[in-house]
Amino acid sequence: MLEKDIENLIAQHPDEFFPNSGFKLIGKQVKIGKCFADIIFEDRYQRKIIVEVKRSILSRDAFGQVMEYYGLLKNQNPIDNIELILCANVIPQERRTFLETIGIECKELGINFINQVAEKVGYRFINSQKIHK
Repeated sequence: MLEKDIENLIAQHPDEFFPNSGFKLIGKQVKIGKCFADIIFEDRYQRKIIVEVKRSILSRDAFGQVMEYYGLLKNQNPIDNIELILCANVIPQERRTFLETIGIECKELGINFINQVAEKVGYRFINSQKIHK
């Protein structure tokens, strides 16, 4: 399973990961300045939701990355309300505590859960697809 698979699943089926959120996809790999945000949604309150996806353990680098996206998007659209969500297979408790204290939602997406969602929606993982010549 690639990070791209997790991004695809979240973008295509946001209600499976964020029930009752009313998320509508704005785009994947959205260019903001010189950076690319993994996923941007709009919710029912017209807030922009930046979702950064990390395969494996959430690293310290992910914090700075998502905060940079926030600043770039806010500079482009100063009146927009923007929320941040970090998704990873494993989120260490000390990082979750800090991030949630400053208003960044953390969503731990275990491999088993991702596999269950993929099976439910009929998603085929990128690295499991056969290449035809």
